[in-house]
Amino acid sequence: MRLRGVGINGILALLLLCDFDQFTAADWDLVASLLRRYSNMYLSRTAARTLQNELWLADWFARLLICHQGDAVFVSSAGMLITRLMAKSKGYLPGSIVDLPFLYDYLGSSLFCEIRHTHDELRSISKLAVVAVHLSGMAPSINPARRFAHITSNVLIASKSLSRVGDSESGLGICYEITLLFLWLLHYKAGDHPDKSQLKGLVQHLSDLLNCLLKPVSSSPSDARSPIFEVIIRRAVTSGSSSYNVTVQMSTAWRLTCRIAAGLSFIARHRQCGNIDEVEPLIDSFFASVRCSSLLRLWISCTQFDSSLASPDWDESNVLFIQHRMDMRPSWWRTGLEELLENAHSDTATASAREYALWLNDEAARRGPCRICPGVPLGWDTAEHDDAHDI
Repeated sequence: MRLRGVGINGILALLLLCDFDQFTAADWDLVASLLRRYSNMYLSRTAARTLQNELWLADWFARLLICHQGDAVFVSSAGMLITRLMAKSKGYLPGSIVDLPFLYDYLGSSLFCEIRHTHDELRSISKLAVVAVHLSGMAPSINPARRFAHITSNVLIASKSLSRVGDSESGLGICYEITLLFLWLLHYKAGDHPDKSQLKGLVQHLSDLLNCLLKPVSSSPSDARSPIFEVIIRRAVTSGSSSYNVTVQMSTAWRLTCRIAAGLSFIARHRQCGNIDEVEPLIDSFFASVRCSSLLRLWISCTQFDSSLASPDWDESNVLFIQHRMDMRPSWWRTGLEELLENAHSDTATASAREYALWLNDEAARRGPCRICPGVPLGWDTAEHDDAHDI
């Protein structure tokens, strides 16, 4: 690496051969001196942990990719190096997102999708993304949240490519972990009663996250992608397998669905607490992402493969879900029931779904609007329930 006159592609080729676990401070000094001729960007070499140096090196090459790109060889080699460096981090982030601006811009760009990634690499990247957004704060600005949406969308696209090469379990595993990340971030649950002093911040926090999940992800007019929630549900509903991992993903996707419904109902009830003028488009996107009959079959599939889900707690969460749906869009449940009942005798699972759906309908009708969540219920059409009960 002491050869003078070697080009940036040559340096990249050498770095790809390096074992960064064995690097000393002197090695990082050498790398910095070689790279300084291409950019005056400071490369941190004073951190006590090697991982920080690796992330800064990844940010350095991300800057060249974002600002200059270069030829195809450089784009491919730099992308592979960045991915390798991030995989070693295993989700560790030493500072704020503002310390690694180019790295996070790269992860959310179309350049990221041009490189093939392994399961471990995608796991590290998704963890780094959520930690970065958590440290930077969701409420002050929508920009970190939208950046997180772009990165998450890229990781989901990359995980789908794992399935194409025969590693469907790994692809589904990445989708499962992203679902868990959103469950963790979307911390409002039905029945929570936040302090009044925290109400405005929670409304904005939920709004930012729901925008990430429910709005189409697009970095340009020609790069429109399905909403992240729609992708998660589609993977769960169409997995076509009864393995344990698939069942876990289905039940986790369902829990996220319930959490989103509760969150939407919450911000709709408290829209006056923040600058929330996009609740209706979010509700529209939520209902458009999955059909009622598909969700009913998902419920049945989950309980068939995981008997622990056939419990009073599971039933309670499902009834709450119907109540929140009825709060926001009463006709959705009626239409879904009609569609399900038209095909009630096509198979055993559908017949079970019909029986369970009618029980849910009766229980939701008996309770009326959800009153365990704070705020005034949005609306409740009892006629919708009465008609369904008579079917």
